[in-house]
Amino acid sequence: MSRYPSLLRSLLFAPALMLVLVACNLTNVPRTPTPQPTPIPLILPTTPPIIAPGTIITPVGGGATTGGSPCPLTPITWVAYTVLPGDSLGAISVAVDTPLQELVINNCLADANSLFVDQVIYLPRFP
Repeated sequence: MSRYPSLLRSLLFAPALMLVLVACNLTNVPRTPTPQPTPIPLILPTTPPIIAPGTIITPVGGGATTGGSPCPLTPITWVAYTVLPGDSLGAISVAVDTPLQELVINNCLADANSLFVDQVIYLPRFP
């Protein structure tokens, strides 16, 4: 007989305990809004204009460009290099891992053989 009162007590105690636990999880605090990410602007790469081989390009407006080169096609990130005795544009293009024609076009050279000692040309990086 003493077994039933303890069973009855546990049956009443279990639902009361569940109600207390559920009530502890109820809050009136509003949710914090999540900020939306800032959109990243789309920047498209530009390509240099196609120029026929042998065309000599003269800069417009005095020859001053942002990168210091008199050639308007030279990227502003390229570095100045002074041609040394024994240099050839072919050897320089191999040293900087850039196609020869790209160096000719971006330095506004008439052809690849038009280098002379102490001439300043522009390269994507130092050889």
